[in-house]
Amino acid sequence: MTRERIAIIEDDPFFADCLKMKLQISDNLDIEVYSNPDEFAEKITTKEQVNRFDFILVDYLYGKFTASHKGVASYLVDDLAYTGKIFLWTLEDERNIKFKDDYDAILPKKYFSLEQLKTIAKSC
Repeated sequence: MTRERIAIIEDDPFFADCLKMKLQISDNLDIEVYSNPDEFAEKITTKEQVNRFDFILVDYLYGKFTASHKGVASYLVDDLAYTGKIFLWTLEDERNIKFKDDYDAILPKKYFSLEQLKTIAKSC
């Protein structure tokens, strides 16, 4: 059985920990958490490294900067040739912002199970 792999890029430890706990209900899942896009970019530098993830959940806001300002989606797709699903997750009041980057879905900041993420991914 192949294990699913998820990367979470989230600067708020509360949200990162809660989501990780919810997702870890599945025994067939490996999760890596990065505290911001810069940490992710320092550790994930090749196509092979990034494409081991089935899903990447990207927080919208990092202090004064957004995921768009940090160029997260373009780094994943253009620079690293990522082929999996990229989900931007954000607080409800941030969801009306127009996103320039190419995400497969924009999700409300709540806690998803692995099966819910797979269902969302199939609809993208």
